[in-house]
Amino acid sequence: MRRKSLNKVFILIFLIVGNVPLLADTQTTTVPVVYTVNYPLQYFAERISGEFAEVIFPIPIGEDPAYWTPDEATLLQYQQADLILINGANYAHWLTTISLPINRLVNTSQDVKDRYIYSADIVTHTHGPGDKHSHNNLTTNVWLDMMIAKEQADSIARSFIKLMPEHKDTLQQNLQLLLADLNGLDIALQNVGKSLAESPILASHPVYQYLSRRYLSNMQSLHWEPDKMPELEEWQNMAVILQQHPAKWMLWEAPPLNETTESLLKMGVKPVVFYTLSNRPLNGDFISIMNENIKRLKSRECLSNCIQN
Repeated sequence: MRRKSLNKVFILIFLIVGNVPLLADTQTTTVPVVYTVNYPLQYFAERISGEFAEVIFPIPIGEDPAYWTPDEATLLQYQQADLILINGANYAHWLTTISLPINRLVNTSQDVKDRYIYSADIVTHTHGPGDKHSHNNLTTNVWLDMMIAKEQADSIARSFIKLMPEHKDTLQQNLQLLLADLNGLDIALQNVGKSLAESPILASHPVYQYLSRRYLSNMQSLHWEPDKMPELEEWQNMAVILQQHPAKWMLWEAPPLNETTESLLKMGVKPVVFYTLSNRPLNGDFISIMNENIKRLKSRECLSNCIQN
């Protein structure tokens, strides 16, 4: 009888001990949730954090993140995030009217405020179906200068290390890999700028100021939309501009209409798509699309391949 009782005890202990790993396996591990206001910040954050954070960029494809406004549910998600990564330079206009927790807000370009570009060019217009808006005198697409993009990546890494110090070594390693890629883009863009020397360039929209200052110095901006055929007055104005600024090619944020392209070519100006990547691309990522942008710049004597998606 005693032996049977001991056997029962051993069986009970075995069952209890044997179930311990099963209980542990049912436990879930949470990771910090990080929200961003544009695609470059999402990409940088994902590259740096790896599996240690969930990075969310909630803005739908096709929307301009600079002029998009979150609904109540999305705003609540921003407010509850462990970190909120913003671009700085007055990017994402909704941030000026809505309160977010300051202790979780990271202005990724705060350390390079002295390198912000101010412009006297203020024109009210629309992007597609959106409301009318104006480009203020503080230009916002800071990541198009790869040296500033590297500063933004470094700022993100510091905020992650503060949030997750136990992963410091991996976060720093991931940062270095990203910085190497951004440095490669910077070198390639500098080489393009050197090959162009002071060649005049047009931009369809005033969004390339940081790209122009570091790489393509002789640029003049218009206010043309890729999905609209410019009015006759705008073509006449461009003809006047070309007399003083004889550009042979023009940067676009997206492929222009075929009739716009045909009219440009008749004026001796080739359209070249250079995606700013404020929103996520349909295919590829920040590095691959930037490399495609650079490839089109290098082949600026092209015709059809200058405006490929």
